[in-house]
Amino acid sequence: MGAWMVNTLRGWLAFLSFMHFGTASRCFTDESFLQAKLYIVNIALKGGGFEMDRIFGFWSLTNAIIFLYAAVFIHNLPVMSLSGLMVVVYLFYFMIETFLYKSISISGAGLYPVTVSAMTLVWMGLSYKSMKEGSYYQDDADENEELRRKMPFSKPTKKTR
Repeated sequence: MGAWMVNTLRGWLAFLSFMHFGTASRCFTDESFLQAKLYIVNIALKGGGFEMDRIFGFWSLTNAIIFLYAAVFIHNLPVMSLSGLMVVVYLFYFMIETFLYKSISISGAGLYPVTVSAMTLVWMGLSYKSMKEGSYYQDDADENEELRRKMPFSKPTKKTR
C-alpha cells in the first residue's frame, strides 16, 4: 500500500473539497437547487425551502474546508479522523433521508453522494491503516545515523606534523 495510496487520497480529498465548494455555491445562488437535483418530496411544503438550501450550503462549505484541510495535512491523524467523521455524518444524513423520511431517492442524484462517500470512507480507512503501520511516515529514524550507516567512511587517521 504505502505512499501512493496516501498521495492519491490527498488528491481525492482535494477533489471532494472542490465538489463541496461547488455544491455550497449552487445552494447559495440557486433557490431550487436541492429540490430540482436531490429531493423527491417538495421540501417547501414541509417547512423547508430556501432555508434548507442555505443550511445545506453551509454544511457543504464546512465539509469543503475540512476536506481541504485534510488534503493539505493528511499526515495529521486527528484531522483525518475528523474528515472521516464528516463522511460518516454525510452518509448517515443520506440514509436517514432515504429510508426514514423517504425524501431522497437512492437512484439517480441520490446514489452519487452515497457511493462517493462510501468509497471515500473505505479509502480513508485503508490509508489510515497504512499510515498507522508506518509504511508512509517514518519519523522515528534519526537521519544522521541512517546516513552514517549507508555511507562507507574510513576511520579517522592521526595527523602528523
